[in-house]
Amino acid sequence: MKSKNQIIGKIVFLTIIITFSSCGIKPIISEKPYIKLPSYQVDLKNLGNGRIMIYNGDYYCPVAVCGTSTKVNVEMDNQALGQINYGEYFIVDLGAGSKNFHLEHVEVFKIKSDHKIIIDENTKVLKLEPTDFSHKLTITNELPTSLQTFKQLTN
Repeated sequence: MKSKNQIIGKIVFLTIIITFSSCGIKPIISEKPYIKLPSYQVDLKNLGNGRIMIYNGDYYCPVAVCGTSTKVNVEMDNQALGQINYGEYFIVDLGAGSKNFHLEHVEVFKIKSDHKIIIDENTKVLKLEPTDFSHKLTITNELPTSLQTFKQLTN
């Protein structure tokens, strides 16, 4: 029979392995150019007609996982849009029409989800939110309340 210390040692070892294997997902590089706007020009007037802001944030993010399990790889119609973390956004011209988004992030395991979004001339802002077992991708058409603290991604 195994000693108590051996069992505790194996549990600690497995915990360490799971913790370090869940620290993130390999980033993908965007195949579409991001639109860089000065921070004072990032507003709803400069969005729409296919120009979309995609952001990851404005939800509760525990300190223990914020920045590790909140990194999400974003693809649209099999085209990479890059990786976005909590507190980041990018602006990209996606054009109008029905778009298929594929999202991936790592909790302990790789989490994948697919979302169909219809983009028209009035679509301006998409909010992305990783969850424990999936993702939320929502058309909000509202800027994040704490936008001034967000980082604009460029490529």
